[in-house]
Amino acid sequence: MEGKKKSLVDAVEKGIDLRKQILELYNDYYHGGPMKLVVIGGESLDVLQHWVVELFSDVRQGSQGKPEFKVEVPVWKAGKLYRLEAVKDVRILELRWALPCLLQAYLKKLEDYLAHLLGHGSQRYTYIKPSD
Repeated sequence: MEGKKKSLVDAVEKGIDLRKQILELYNDYYHGGPMKLVVIGGESLDVLQHWVVELFSDVRQGSQGKPEFKVEVPVWKAGKLYRLEAVKDVRILELRWALPCLLQAYLKKLEDYLAHLLGHGSQRYTYIKPSD
């Protein structure tokens, strides 16, 4: 059974009402507050505005604040050794960690310095630049 289907089946077996949870997420977070809309078209501004009002007027206004998702952090506790069973017979260790925003220091190319320290993309180490 595929992982996604298994997750759904496991939730149903545990008595979790997925439809109810999806509707709660929709009601709590699907509103115009955090959404942005950009319209580009060859029609006149009046026509584009009419279409936007017609198509999006039913979206609730909602709050302008960002939604908060509460997660116990950190998931991994410092000073503890975790042993995980391998899913496949592959000898790859992938480590990821969050860096502070480097936007203010982009001319210093700090991420390149980090890549050099880790092996500069050799077979042993690969630095993957995060996508924005």
